[in-house]
Amino acid sequence: TPVPTATPSPVPEAVPAPLVEPVPGTIHADVDFDDLEWYLYDMAEFKAPVYAGDYIEAYGEITRVGNTSREMSFEAYKVIAPRPDISDSAADVLPEKVLVCRAHGTCVTPKKCQRKN
Repeated sequence: TPVPTATPSPVPEAVPAPLVEPVPGTIHADVDFDDLEWYLYDMAEFKAPVYAGDYIEAYGEITRVGNTSREMSFEAYKVIAPRPDISDSAADVLPEKVLVCRAHGTCVTPKKCQRKN
C-alpha cells in the first residue's frame, strides 16, 4: 500500500531523491523492520517545476520483492505553493495537487538484516 510522507522540498536537483527522500526508508522499515542498506533510482520523470517554499507530498510502494532487493515506485506532488506577492510567509493550498516527479528505484537489504523473512 502507498505510504504518504509529506516534506518541504528543496530546489530540485538532477535526481529525484530530494522529492521522495523519506519514502524508501519508511516503506523499507515497514517491510524488513530494518533500514535499507542502499538504493538507486533507475528512472525519473520530472513533470512540473518545484521551487523553494513549495510543499511536497511523496508516495511510494513496493512493486517487486526479490531475494535481497525491493523495487519501489514513487510519485511526488506539489500541494502548497508560496505566495510572496502577499507576504514572506503566505502560502496557498493548491486546488488540485500537481504531479511533479515520478520515479522508480531499487533498494537492497542483506539477508542478515531481513528480520521479517
